[in-house]
Amino acid sequence: MTAYRPADRVRSALAAAGSVHVSWAAGSATLDGPVCVAEDGDVVLAADGPLGALGPLPGREASSGTGDVVLRVTDLAPLALRGRVRGSAELVTRVTAVDGTARHGLRLRPHAVRWTSVPRPGQRRRPTVDVDPADYRAARPDPLAAEEADLLLGLAAAPGAVAALAAHLPACVAVSPERVPVPVRLDRHGVVLRVEGAGRSVDARLAFRHDAATPALAWAALDDLLARV
Repeated sequence: MTAYRPADRVRSALAAAGSVHVSWAAGSATLDGPVCVAEDGDVVLAADGPLGALGPLPGREASSGTGDVVLRVTDLAPLALRGRVRGSAELVTRVTAVDGTARHGLRLRPHAVRWTSVPRPGQRRRPTVDVDPADYRAARPDPLAAEEADLLLGLAAAPGAVAALAAHLPACVAVSPERVPVPVRLDRHGVVLRVEGAGRSVDARLAFRHDAATPALAWAALDDLLARV
């Protein structure tokens, strides 16, 4: 399994985000809904609505080196549980163009990117990492990032399947009526179960035999996990 780099985490968080917080010299706003990210990593935001109502948006001055627009997204586990926050991304951007195909949206190019990982249970806190803008532009989100919420909610709705998956956890991860497994992450490489109880929680990953690039392949990979002896 290939480990995800911070640049990959940022791109995946953007792909999965249900909102983005935007701030600039004249104000700030939280925009609900999916975040539009071009293949090269530029972010396109609608220039009307909450942004336009809060004050003048950056324009030419942004492309000349001032008027940064700061974007912040939070990577959240889709299920309601303790410790839902998995990380956060901050992108400091400049306006490069107004995109007439996106309701006169602002096209924002990140020139500084930071990723902060929230440690899994039992891990020490990791500091914020500066991501090279070139690495960010070259990175791609996990192919299941935008579908992860639906996949995890569907899996959580089948507690029998979750319990069967938990049977494949390492022996050191004790599951009991007081320590119930919950799916907290799913990507192309596998699924992560969290076992909570008695004030202590443990995250454990079950790897897919083959990478899953689509939701259909993810369900097939989960079926394969369940079929393993």
